[in-house]
Amino acid sequence: MASLSYRKAEILRGVERDFTNTFQPESGLSPDTRGTPFASLNNRPGGDDPNSPNYNLIGTGLQYPGDPDRINDVLNVLALPGMPGCDVYPNMGPDAAELWNRERNSGVSCAWDYPRAAALQQPVDSIDFVARGTMVLGDNAEGFVEFMGSDVTSQKVFEPNQITPWSIGSEGYYPSTGASYDYIVDALSAFYGADQLNIGAPIAYRWRCMDCGPREIETTTEAMKIQFGVEGTIGFWDYRVGLGHATNESQSQLGGGYHYTSLLAQGIGSGDINPFLLPNQSQTEAGMAALAAASAEGVILYGGKTTMTQFDASITGDSGWNLGLGGGNVYVAAGVDIRNEGYEFNGDRREAADRPEIYGAPFDNANELEDIDRTVKAVFTEALVPIVDTFEMNLAVRYDHYDGFGGTTNPKVGLVWTPVEEVLVRGAYSTGFRTPSFNQLYNGVSEQPYTGQDLADPRDCPGGEVDASDPQCDEPIQPTRLFGGKEDLGPEESKQQSFGVVYAPTDSFSMNVDWWRIEIDGTIQIPSFRDLLENYELFEENFIRNEAGELVTIDSRYINAGGRETSGIELGIQSNGELAGGVWNVNFNGSYLLEDKKKLLDNAAWGDNLVGTHSRGNIPLRWKHTIMFNYAKGDFAHNLTQIYRHSYDDEIPPGVRSGIATPAYFDGEVGSYTIYNYSLRYMAWEDIDVTFGIKNLFDRDPPFTAHQNDYSPGAAFDPRVADPRGRSYTLQLTYNF
Repeated sequence: MASLSYRKAEILRGVERDFTNTFQPESGLSPDTRGTPFASLNNRPGGDDPNSPNYNLIGTGLQYPGDPDRINDVLNVLALPGMPGCDVYPNMGPDAAELWNRERNSGVSCAWDYPRAAALQQPVDSIDFVARGTMVLGDNAEGFVEFMGSDVTSQKVFEPNQITPWSIGSEGYYPSTGASYDYIVDALSAFYGADQLNIGAPIAYRWRCMDCGPREIETTTEAMKIQFGVEGTIGFWDYRVGLGHATNESQSQLGGGYHYTSLLAQGIGSGDINPFLLPNQSQTEAGMAALAAASAEGVILYGGKTTMTQFDASITGDSGWNLGLGGGNVYVAAGVDIRNEGYEFNGDRREAADRPEIYGAPFDNANELEDIDRTVKAVFTEALVPIVDTFEMNLAVRYDHYDGFGGTTNPKVGLVWTPVEEVLVRGAYSTGFRTPSFNQLYNGVSEQPYTGQDLADPRDCPGGEVDASDPQCDEPIQPTRLFGGKEDLGPEESKQQSFGVVYAPTDSFSMNVDWWRIEIDGTIQIPSFRDLLENYELFEENFIRNEAGELVTIDSRYINAGGRETSGIELGIQSNGELAGGVWNVNFNGSYLLEDKKKLLDNAAWGDNLVGTHSRGNIPLRWKHTIMFNYAKGDFAHNLTQIYRHSYDDEIPPGVRSGIATPAYFDGEVGSYTIYNYSLRYMAWEDIDVTFGIKNLFDRDPPFTAHQNDYSPGAAFDPRVADPRGRSYTLQLTYNF
């Protein structure tokens, strides 16, 4: 038997959805970038010194007329009085500077809605093939072979690059000649006065290069798995033996939108490429030729391969042993699992001596690894022990041995009690173990300088903040920071507990309520820089000093630290029956989260309960549920599903948190979200099933959030909770042969 399927997902951009508009300052949301299609002007340190490489037209900033304490350091001439305005370009508008604690630039800067330009759904082409063959090997044995293969091509599409001369090289400053330069000087002179300008100096800028095109990275992945096995019975025992091998190999290649840094800088520095074009203007032929010559399309970013070869064997059956207390015989199972996991990762394929820098390309050469592997060996045993007719116990234990980590033993105990026929009480306790990934262990270690001027030694200065009034903290320091893998990283360990009741008064109705709790110790994590600085006593070992006691390096690599506790209640209801010659069933599954807490180190205090708050990881919603109604009659099967997500605390914009901004409609809560999905399945043909579906039947928009897309795709909505696609249609064809 085999099946072949093909899936295709087309690109979906934010511009197609009104709710993705990031220009909603009255609700606490505005783009946080000044990189605009008509470039913004930027100050630079030393910008007023003609001998400095940063010498530029606005120097270190311009004094706002009539306010000597207000220095505009990023501004756009389109926003100045008498100029066309920020909104002359699509997706461009006034910068709500107060929301980002940049009130000094209020009214004189523009922003560009880059979250709206982002792709909400990346295009994917996928071909999947599954086949299984069996052979009778005797009266009580059967052999089988399974094959699964897939070929997937995905294309990541991002908004065009933001370009700044300090990131592409000083030769990338825009030159002091031509009509665009005069346009900028005239606009600045009219508002700020020519005496504030370094006329004749080049321009430092932030530019969103629309003519560069969207950034594209195409990844092709080929995966396969082949599994051989034999299963059968020997006496009262069932056995299964298997041997399998799987590979997954991928390669990523740059598409459009990426350019060689030096050629890009030369094109702008020569004046051929112009960052200051009004909507009715376009790049010259020389400018477009310079962009084409700088294109890095086709360069291989990196590739990788994982492999796994696995042997497993198990046996289950009736032990024939009875406790003699009124229960049944004890059933037991045992098995072995031996697998070898391989990993390799390669970076830039160009010759090491010929690798010109590509601006913004996410190369990962520091993490190149050549074919490493580890072997994992495990044995397990399990027993189902009926103590009495109404009470049984499930006992299991598993031992795993990992190369490089040693062994770990994890037990599981489960209890089931049926005091009456309609009621079942259950509980379980188990422990778990998770080893670090190859990346977490072996990623290349890099040492990077801290270039900011805002860091003091956190041993002597609270939070590592510079304080001019404190002699110990008045001078900034610039230690290096370590990033990458950590080979002595340990595993995470966990404990799971659950307790619940199932009530089934009839064959057509049942419900369950289950409490659960998960505790994780030694969490594998990268501590944030702010966490390190604000908790010096907890992370003192991460601050590396020289013999004189001076802080020279801050270790920002992975750590095993602290833990996490999560608990909740699961509710389920199932019912079924007959209606108008067909059969129906309803399934309700709800989850109520009680607690989600973290701590940085084992000896640290637990943090606040995060349930119902905005988070950079998964958002811990207080309540969510799914209700599915199914009805089947003849060759047709219908499914109607309701999906509900409870409201939660919104992300607070920086300016609101500091009290500088007070948006009229920001209430600090993201509303609840309910959608309905419908599908119809047709089953008249022997080998073919056809299913037509409508997702988000009533085209419900996601609830508004002031969340930006820095930690997950999207802005003004959060895809971790709500689906941005609106009403959409699916068609699935399954062919079995």
